[in-house]
Amino acid sequence: MPPMSSQFSLSLELTKLVPFGSLIPSGSAALVRLLRELQASGSDYLTEQDLAEVFGRNRIAERFESTFRTAVRQSVIHRVADIAELVIEGGAGPTVRRSLSEPPYFSTVVQLSLLTWTHELSDLAKALTKSFERRAQGAKEYVALPRFDAIKGTLRACREQTSGFMWELILTAVETELYGHVSFTDGCLYKLRTIPTVVLQALMDAFTALQHLPENTLLRIRSIQGVPTVVVWAHHVLGLTVKAVTTRGTYTFGKGPEAVFVEGKNGPVEATLLNETQDALFHLVNPDEDAVLQPRSYHPLRGYGDRVLQMDLADEGQTQKAVHQVVSYAIRIATAHRDPEPMLTRPSVGRILEVSKEIFAGYGPTVDMAGHIETRSTASDLALEARRDVYRHVDSLSMVVYALAMVDGLDPRVPLYTSFNSGGIDAGVDDVGQTLWNTLALLLQGRTYLEEKGKRAAAISASGWTLCVSSIVAQDPSDASYGLTLIPGVPARGGERKRLILDGFPRPYEGSGKAEKMEQTNPYTPVAWLGQEFILESWTKPQQTRYFIGVTDEAFEVAKVYGCEPTVSDPRFEAQDIRLGFRAMQDICWRVRHYRPCGHPARLGETVKLPVGASGVVVFHGWSPAIRLLPQDSKLLAGLVAGDSSARWMLLDSMLGLLSPNSINTQGIVCLRSPRCCFACAMEQALSTAGRVGLVL
Repeated sequence: MPPMSSQFSLSLELTKLVPFGSLIPSGSAALVRLLRELQASGSDYLTEQDLAEVFGRNRIAERFESTFRTAVRQSVIHRVADIAELVIEGGAGPTVRRSLSEPPYFSTVVQLSLLTWTHELSDLAKALTKSFERRAQGAKEYVALPRFDAIKGTLRACREQTSGFMWELILTAVETELYGHVSFTDGCLYKLRTIPTVVLQALMDAFTALQHLPENTLLRIRSIQGVPTVVVWAHHVLGLTVKAVTTRGTYTFGKGPEAVFVEGKNGPVEATLLNETQDALFHLVNPDEDAVLQPRSYHPLRGYGDRVLQMDLADEGQTQKAVHQVVSYAIRIATAHRDPEPMLTRPSVGRILEVSKEIFAGYGPTVDMAGHIETRSTASDLALEARRDVYRHVDSLSMVVYALAMVDGLDPRVPLYTSFNSGGIDAGVDDVGQTLWNTLALLLQGRTYLEEKGKRAAAISASGWTLCVSSIVAQDPSDASYGLTLIPGVPARGGERKRLILDGFPRPYEGSGKAEKMEQTNPYTPVAWLGQEFILESWTKPQQTRYFIGVTDEAFEVAKVYGCEPTVSDPRFEAQDIRLGFRAMQDICWRVRHYRPCGHPARLGETVKLPVGASGVVVFHGWSPAIRLLPQDSKLLAGLVAGDSSARWMLLDSMLGLLSPNSINTQGIVCLRSPRCCFACAMEQALSTAGRVGLVL
């Protein structure tokens, strides 16, 4: 092929060489359906077509195609509570499903999946937008180009829907070959993965030329950055033979004729495509105005700690000591005494060790040794103090271990942010839950996480994974655990995908105000006095739970409506509603002490008796709106709401307002009886607790 006047001319010639027919589905109904599905998922039909006309010309290596297809073809749907239309949708979405039956789109998805693993989305979208513009400079007439925001949406869809494929394993293997086992401080490892914009522009046509032009065609690249990604892209994905030169030596990937030569050295960034007579089909040099693309500094859960320590420490002996210190400190956090605090709020030592072996996958014996030493230390040795003589971020990495140990459903593929830094967990009791959430949300979303918005969030999604509070699937408060859940997928409703589920439509109790008028004459309704019997059952009957769901540009806003209706004939009380978002419900559970189940009878519907010697105890009709007027000198305020989840949520919300440390009236602890805990055991635990106690029966 003779030299071209521009890269656009070469692109036109390559299009003639690689005809793959129409990319538009036949039938107007099928087209409309596809348009709706792609738009709802955040992608864009025309942008996918524009990208496929470039990347779809490349042939994926047969063995790699089979591996990738197996990893991404499954779709998984997780229901969110009992809201039928709100789900976490994971795996293959419309973009990937379409690609599985259409080779040009499959080729496009594979290549974009790699690029989205190694680059930040916004920077990559800008680089592709600029590359499209530069490629079109040789056109003789106007060319419609894809927009930045549309490209970014399509890239996000590719990343989310291909999160099941482990690019990190291939990249790490290539980097080990190119650079050896060395320390990559300050994120240098990830910076080496980013492809300069001018090289990316060249690769948009060069790989197609290498696969379809004579064998002597050669692509020469000079750039200190992007070498590992180019090797993975050219050799592993497309099956081309690559020779790469680094400061460590020269390495060849593949056995066929050399198609790509990458010189990893400093200096001007250049990309030249040579034909069989060594004439330049195009020669591109990095313009001064090109910004350096930001790397995506993530690593899967398995081996995450190994990578974080590798970025800071060069010596293997130091790394082992750092692993020991991190695991030891995480155990001390989990075993240190803090009172008061909610019950069932900390992971076991066994769980800490289990998660540590995933995080520090290369240091299993060191993890075992740390666990062995810590579990046999005396109580006085377990002071909550971290040693930093070897590794300066012991606190932060220990917090990562601790937080991940509180997560249900950990998957070794979950990508976590490696430039993480956090404070400790020895905050006040009301802050522990928020600290846990912030830690995990930052690990998942990286530098894009906004803490203020996170305070309203019940689910946060990034990279095809969603962090959820346990209250999303809880009907009764006792169903909500202190931990969180990581689910593969993205929040979706009717095919529309969002990256957040936020609390919405906050509103206080509804009612006519009759109870307000009765406060002066009857502030509360007593159920029983000392030594008297009563039935352990709420004076209300459950109402059907309702939901309100709103949609914004980036989130679903959800409110759960609980209703209470009295079973007693009393004109002073009427049916009431309370609206709570999932995050507000989780915040309630984080601030409440949960009583453990026991093995005794005397539960819902059975007759129980107040202990004769239990002075200062008030058992009241729990859903009364006049709770703030209960006797201020009572040691124990017990609300009778057993069997009615709605009333239990309402009472917890009111009790926390009355007894929380932030309350201007008084202070105390709010406790929740499990339905599997008998009345006597709940009373015994409440009466043995120091200070004022609010007990939700």
